[in-house]
Amino acid sequence: MIILDDNFSSIVKSVMWGRSVYDNIRKFLQFQLTVNVVALTICVLGAALGFGTPLKPVQLLWVNLIMDTLGALALATEAPTPELLTRKPYGRDEVSQIDLVSTVECIRFPSFCVSAPVKSRT
Repeated sequence: MIILDDNFSSIVKSVMWGRSVYDNIRKFLQFQLTVNVVALTICVLGAALGFGTPLKPVQLLWVNLIMDTLGALALATEAPTPELLTRKPYGRDEVSQIDLVSTVECIRFPSFCVSAPVKSRT
């Protein structure tokens, strides 16, 4: 992003949008990880229990296509909120990690995944 003026409100807006994009990418990755872990679990359990593959390869590709597209659209259209400016910025040396506990909770309780915000540092 290039800021064309030295107005402080432009800087604040660009920081807010940058944090929003970062959070949306994290939410999308957590969502995709949840969907793919569930699909993998269904396929492995079906094969291990002798039921065959419950989801055919074309069905798995279709699920990924739909989930990628709709998930990306839903998370990409989320507008930034002023609350993004109240949290501390992430450091350069911090590794961006998706919270594994939240991902497991999304697998166990799907309604949690829809309503769960990205955990911010305090």
